[in-house]
Amino acid sequence: MSSRKPTSKGQQGATLIEVLVSMLVISLGILAMVILQLNTTKYAKASEYRAIGALLASDLTDRMRANRPQETETAGNYAHTPKAYPPAKPNGGSGCDTKDAKCSTQQIADKDVADWLVSVYNALPQGEAFVSTREANGGIDLWLIWTEPNSTQGGNQAEPGGTSSCPTDVLAADAKQTTVPQCMHFRITDS
Repeated sequence: MSSRKPTSKGQQGATLIEVLVSMLVISLGILAMVILQLNTTKYAKASEYRAIGALLASDLTDRMRANRPQETETAGNYAHTPKAYPPAKPNGGSGCDTKDAKCSTQQIADKDVADWLVSVYNALPQGEAFVSTREANGGIDLWLIWTEPNSTQGGNQAEPGGTSSCPTDVLAADAKQTTVPQCMHFRITDS
């Protein structure tokens, strides 16, 4: 006598559907974790650029404080307006490099700005700066400008400062630009 189990024709394939649904749920979970990891990396890089920006602003402030005018001199002008964005690699300042050099505060300011712009360019991707002096209280407004890697007009990029923080002169400088600059604003007072 052979004992055979009766098979139910109505239940065939139900287990396969359950397996496919569970694989779909697991795939969606893995995809969500990958997207989360990519965003974490993107925002960590944006945070790094903000920290570098704060250090660069502090560096320019220290250069300005070290170049305070004597009673008979006027203060050096640290203003800088970019001609186009993205910038060409800047050249460093020349002259006033030795302790024996007799330089005016303006010559020192020119060298400081030129050397500092090289630092900005090297520290931030396509780094540039817009510096304007404020006559009312003697301080400056400083915008650091850079391009997030892999950001384009239609792409997603981290928004640490965003283009809304950019001076309008920079955004209008080159209508053909394909990248979207990110800006961070600092207001430095003379105190």
